[in-house]
Amino acid sequence: FCGCCNPGHIAIRADGSFVTAEKGLPRVKIYDPAGGFLGVVAGCEQFAEDVVGLDLAVDSRGRVLVLDPKKGTIRIFVEKATVPKPGGG
Repeated sequence: FCGCCNPGHIAIRADGSFVTAEKGLPRVKIYDPAGGFLGVVAGCEQFAEDVVGLDLAVDSRGRVLVLDPKKGTIRIFVEKATVPKPGGG
């Protein structure tokens, strides 16, 4: 983790992977159990510009729950299903 992007909140998923909310930028990322980056759950563009302090949880279905203090809501993020490409590729 670098500079302002250090995680401020962390939630562990049942499979050992973990989700982080950064303390500087309003961004949520997911990592594998060994700490390898898997992807962005929610980018800065999905939150108000001046939002700070995203808190996290993961529910029993693996959904990422993010407290959005600016909107006063809990936002639910679900992993996108992978759709096979025609021809198996």
